[in-house]
Amino acid sequence: MRIITAGAVGLSLLAMTACSPPQWKEYDYPAWGFGISFQAQPTVTDTAATANTPHSFQAEATQDGVDLVVIAIDSQAAGKSDKDLLADIPDEMVRSSGGTVKSLVNTTAGTLAGREITIDHGADPTERARVFVLNGRVYQVITQTPQDSDSTAGAKFLDSFHLLAK
Repeated sequence: MRIITAGAVGLSLLAMTACSPPQWKEYDYPAWGFGISFQAQPTVTDTAATANTPHSFQAEATQDGVDLVVIAIDSQAAGKSDKDLLADIPDEMVRSSGGTVKSLVNTTAGTLAGREITIDHGADPTERARVFVLNGRVYQVITQTPQDSDSTAGAKFLDSFHLLAK
């Protein structure tokens, strides 16, 4: 009887492990100076600069219908200060997405000041993004969560962004 009970407990534990949500794993991108956590292996795209576009990097994954994206852009050639870039980017994000601003507040990543913007897209998923600028490099940390969905994964993703120590 003890063997059957032990086997049943073992199978129950195995079933519970199989149903547990994926664990968050930190991914560091030293060339871009940041780290961030995803639950699934992100797809990474590193795009070289052209005459019309700056060098950029993107890591993205989808978890339970929530899109998680981080974009880093070398904007040093734009000729704008970090402060001006930080002021301009939220407006540009709203314009390019065709949405409307639900909220725009100050935020931080460690000691780095930034802006958090929530963009309403009507029937499409709500976009929540944090924008940071350091030494001409723009970081956009973005989640899109379907309406009436749990935004816990998106919040955890946004909170996981951090600069790497030099």
